[in-house]
Amino acid sequence: MKKFTCSLFIFFLGGMLFSQGGILENTNMSGSFGSVIINGKIYNQLALRPELVIGKLGIGLDIYLYIDSDGNIYQNSWDFSDGPAVARTILDKVFYVRWAQPNDPFYFRAGALPLATLGHGILVNRYSNMIDYPSFRRIGLDLKAKFSSLQLEYIQSDFKHTPGMTGLRLATPFFGKATIGVSFVTDMDQYAGLIDSDGDDVPDVFDDLPDDPDYYDQSVADKFDTWLDVYASDHAGDSTGFSNWFNNNTGIPRNTYSKDQYSGDSVSGMAVDLSYQITPKIQLYSEFGQLLGETTKVNGNSGSLGFGLVPLGIYTHFGIAQFRAEYRTATKNFLFSYWDQSYDVNRALIQYSDGQDSIFTKESQLYRYGKTSGFYSHLSLALLNIIDLGLGYQDMSGQIWSDAEADYVDDSNKTFLATAALNTSFIPKVKKAAAFYQQSNIPNPFDFKASATTVFGYDIGLEVSGGVMIVYKARTTYVMGPDGKLDPVHSMQFETQVIF
Repeated sequence: MKKFTCSLFIFFLGGMLFSQGGILENTNMSGSFGSVIINGKIYNQLALRPELVIGKLGIGLDIYLYIDSDGNIYQNSWDFSDGPAVARTILDKVFYVRWAQPNDPFYFRAGALPLATLGHGILVNRYSNMIDYPSFRRIGLDLKAKFSSLQLEYIQSDFKHTPGMTGLRLATPFFGKATIGVSFVTDMDQYAGLIDSDGDDVPDVFDDLPDDPDYYDQSVADKFDTWLDVYASDHAGDSTGFSNWFNNNTGIPRNTYSKDQYSGDSVSGMAVDLSYQITPKIQLYSEFGQLLGETTKVNGNSGSLGFGLVPLGIYTHFGIAQFRAEYRTATKNFLFSYWDQSYDVNRALIQYSDGQDSIFTKESQLYRYGKTSGFYSHLSLALLNIIDLGLGYQDMSGQIWSDAEADYVDDSNKTFLATAALNTSFIPKVKKAAAFYQQSNIPNPFDFKASATTVFGYDIGLEVSGGVMIVYKARTTYVMGPDGKLDPVHSMQFETQVIF
């Protein structure tokens, strides 16, 4: 009751402070109510989303409540049990804090990161920590700073949990209009990519009690409530020897998850890039990237990760368009843009085999990619102030692992990504219309056949009255099911947004 009262107080206090006529009068304010799915359970959502801009400073908050069908608040979002829990609760309500713009001498954005690239993207390209938002909220950082002879870029995907990506790039003028940069990126624990709602270091998929931080084994949780009664009934009410009986009884169903088995598996990468600015709008560059770690060993081949090279790339921007094109070549056990938009949902995945659950990482699947070469291009285009389009395509040819042949065969490794956002000002009642699609490292993305790397979604907003908009957000990813087939994972969210 105390947590409930405290949560409601903060929620409505936020509304009074940030709404029009409140203490902070120069704030844009929106609110929403709808539904969200967390751990397979539907919650009603109430949210206040103030945005404050003062000069170069921008602050966006997301003050929300999740309430189930019984009227109970999802308490993991409002945990004031200790100091770290209070800090997580407060940070969780910060959608973003931004200073300046990416091309300014000093820029940072903390919180939700919709798009982040390190250098020219050989390791980190178009990464987002929002792929499964709001079911999972990350507090990240994208920082860029320019000094007299040094440029610094730093990206961290999350501060609340073990980050899936931490990257640093330093660059300096090299010769005339040339610049040289070095980068380092790491995921310190790939297994941390599995959602752990109660913070007990046991992923929800293996946790009998995913919302209870004290127990993950149902039999241990029931030790005194159930099994003590069973023992006492068999021993005329005498509980002497119960602990020994409980610890050694093989007939009691146990949770066999081992924390030591799934922890501490890191993967890293380093890169060097060289750029030359031909004109203010045209840049040539070259980039080398090496992944550091070990993948699955097949056919006696080394599991050491490989490297990729962009001997020549070009980037240009003019008027309504931005364009990038690269020639690429890679050794085995390497993927370009390893940390991409979908990284947080496929850095660690569940595999079902013979009735058992196990985890495999993105790194462990790099053995599937042999020596390849080809090209990559990306075009961003603003058409007649009607639609903003983004199209990216990679076509690599070479050796790809075949499960049927149990060997490498000649095949293609292709990637396709697309984004679109309509200017809805000329469409009555439509206030928002945006969509995205990504499918990576498969033979033919234009078959539109689902894979573990397929991610797509859309946002539609319809005005129902002045200042009130209904928003439907949909996201779809794919995971391997118990039958060995890919199952879609749908994330759907309805909101009614109100502009105060």
